[in-house]
Amino acid sequence: MLFQTQLADAADYPRPVVPMHSEMMCGNWFNNDGVGKSIFLDERSFFWQGRYALAAALIELGIVDEVGILLPSYHCRSLVEPAQFLRAKIHFYPMQENLSPMKDVLLNFLENARQTLIKVMVIPHYFGFPQQIEELAELCASENVYLIEDCAHAFYGKVGGNLIGSYGQFAIASPRKFFPTENGGVLVDNRKKGCLNPSLKRLSKVSEVKSIVRSIVQLINCNSSRSNRMFEPIQAPDLVSFKNSTLPDAPICKAGFKCFEPAKLNVSGYKASQWIMNNASHGKIIVARRKNYNKWLEGVKNIQDCHALFNTLPEGVVPYVFPLVLDCKPEMAFHFLKMAGVPMLRWEDMAVTDCEVSNNYRLSLIQLPCHQSLSDEQLDWMINTVRVVISSISGENA
Repeated sequence: MLFQTQLADAADYPRPVVPMHSEMMCGNWFNNDGVGKSIFLDERSFFWQGRYALAAALIELGIVDEVGILLPSYHCRSLVEPAQFLRAKIHFYPMQENLSPMKDVLLNFLENARQTLIKVMVIPHYFGFPQQIEELAELCASENVYLIEDCAHAFYGKVGGNLIGSYGQFAIASPRKFFPTENGGVLVDNRKKGCLNPSLKRLSKVSEVKSIVRSIVQLINCNSSRSNRMFEPIQAPDLVSFKNSTLPDAPICKAGFKCFEPAKLNVSGYKASQWIMNNASHGKIIVARRKNYNKWLEGVKNIQDCHALFNTLPEGVVPYVFPLVLDCKPEMAFHFLKMAGVPMLRWEDMAVTDCEVSNNYRLSLIQLPCHQSLSDEQLDWMINTVRVVISSISGENA
């Protein structure tokens, strides 16, 4: 399978000034108010990471050896490699600009599922914003295609009165995206109303103890070093210094796997990670993430040449990150934001498809943090840095 070229190397940029994901903070534990409900908090199968939970679901559904699977054309690579490992026949469905599936193409895939041997469809709730999952579940059921909800970005939330993750035959979640865990991947089997109960291998007691110690050290360090220090405002970048090298035209084929390690397929996540997930103050986390997302919305609404992918935050939606689309010279904006120390993610090494939206978002859609550990000072600094960098680039093009 061909994958796009990975363009950015973390070694080429300074360490981010602000953490991309949540940190251990006393205020986010020991105060669970019961407000935050999630299908992933009951007795569930707890894998090393979400990608291995997905692989287990595919194995259970018989998605091996040329059996067809529908995957979204816009994805991180860890969504593809489990199916690749199982030698499934992968079909990519194209996306619209709001990252919902293009329904006409999807319908064609589903209506021809018998001829193409398509047996399962995976649908992600991107960045915590729910898909029209009720309709998609009905479509899959009408064609005898299994549905797996990828809730790696959507640990919380409801659709149509039901919790996210309750519509597919299986649902997976990635605790590391919402909590400061070292690992973890949750699998829910909605056919059995519970967990799959696979025989997962526990690591040694020594490894488990070391994990607990690392979590305690992180908690102490974070709470002792955290302060309301003022961040230095960024100066307008020297745009002349940016050398926009020609992007590679030809995709490259990666031998082996970049994200998937077969040896971890049946390995359980740390008990400490599971404890951190289960005992978090979920209500406080939900409130904080929504507050931070709305602050991003307010901060970027008047910046020219960029826009929020989702410009409203509906009731009940709990965001994973703040997705921002760079409308002008995304490579230049990405470079200077990284050089300034702004934490962000971008999916560059997707599988090669002809989806125009996915190919555009590969360079222009960045993911910025809105997690519960952020201070107002950190958010203000990031928003101001985005404003200075993008406004400088817009001014050059005026």
